[in-house]
Amino acid sequence: MIIASLFGFSSCGTKGSNNFREISFREEKAVRILYNEKEYDGTLKFNGDLLEMKVFTGEKNEDSFAFSVDIMTCTTTFKGLKKTEQTNKLPWNFMPVVIFDFFSQTGADFVTELYDEKNKTCSILRKAGNSSVSLEVSQKEDNLIYVLKIS
Repeated sequence: MIIASLFGFSSCGTKGSNNFREISFREEKAVRILYNEKEYDGTLKFNGDLLEMKVFTGEKNEDSFAFSVDIMTCTTTFKGLKKTEQTNKLPWNFMPVVIFDFFSQTGADFVTELYDEKNKTCSILRKAGNSSVSLEVSQKEDNLIYVLKIS
């Protein structure tokens, strides 16, 4: 009875709670990325084996770095220039590698695990390489807002 009371007043939902969200990144989603104390707008898509990611640059997000990451290779494209490296040769704190590791752990489809009632956000947290990564999902009107925090 005491344990049930504690769960009733917790700031995080329980597994049976309606506050969790089923998330799928099989289709491209707009994401805000917080990495090394900087904010980036971007898009992410993950099919279970391949991460496709764009990070927008410039004041008006007119340019973008595009990354394609799988277990074997990471290809970076910017303004027509393309470079491919072996994924395991890149630093584990390289943002696309960290994000690929995060999604490799969660999969393309997953259910959030935590709920913050005060901020009305659902989230999932994983350790990716040497980084902590959390994906927070909130709703603004009819749109879901995705924020990926890497620290």
